[in-house]
Formats: sequence, structure tokens, C-alpha cells
Amino acid sequence: MKKNAGVSIIEIVISIIILLMIAFLAILASKDSIPKAQLTEVYSEMCAVKQAVDTIQTNLIMIDNYTIQQDVHYDAVLENGNYVIYGSLDEEHIPKAASNLGLEDLKRNYEVNYETGEIALVTPIDIKGTSIRTIQDAEELLNSNTI
Repeated sequence: MKKNAGVSIIEIVISIIILLMIAFLAILASKDSIPKAQLTEVYSEMCAVKQAVDTIQTNLIMIDNYTIQQDVHYDAVLENGNYVIYGSLDEEHIPKAASNLGLEDLKRNYEVNYETGEIALVTPIDIKGTSIRTIQDAEELLNSNTI
């Protein structure tokens, strides 16, 4: 009689252990990349907002009678005189200014000052224990080796 050659249970167990080890390593590698991806997304968004603010700031200097208008350049005014541009993640407000500024994909709310060119997140985000509110905060964390 011929002996049936098949896969033994030991071979199957070894294969499963190897696959589990590969999966574990992949999970560990991706665990560190998620905060970096979040930070990169926020920083890219901040750079786009900064560019829009710089354009308005230049127009204020160069064009006579250039005025900042609600729903065109901002969605709300804060008590400190800064303006707010709403992003798509804000469920309480309808963003209008973002699309007029070429920021259709804006997700977060930003506080902007068109005179000084400063921008900041209205609500800071936490990435790996570091609070990110300004573009400088994001740059520092990106340039550090902690993320």
C-alpha cells in the first residue's frame, strides 16, 4: 500500500506561528506611523491655511479699499478680534469661508489674524502627549525624533 503524503499538524502549527509573528511585527510598525500620519495631515492643512492668510495679508497691503468680509474670508469673529475659519469636522457650524479661500478640504477650525499672519487651531489636538495648536508646534514635533 502506498502511504498518503500530507501536511502534518506540526507543519501547520509552525506556519501559523510564523504568520502570527509577521502580523505582530506589522502591527508594531504601523503603531508608530499613525501619529506621524496625523501630524503630517495637520501640518499640511496648516500650511494651506497659512498660504491663504498670507495672500489676504498681501492683498490688504497692496490693494486700496480691500476689506475682509464674512463668509468670504472668515466664518466668525472671536472676542480677541481674530477670525475663525470653520472646517468640515465642525458639526455645529457650516463652513463657508474655507471654500472661498481655496480650502475645500479643510477639516479643523482655525483662528487667524490677517494683520499678523498668525494661525492656530481653535481646539488643540494631542499627538503622542504633545499639544499641537500652532504651525510652530507641528514643525517642532515633526523635526524632533520623538515621533
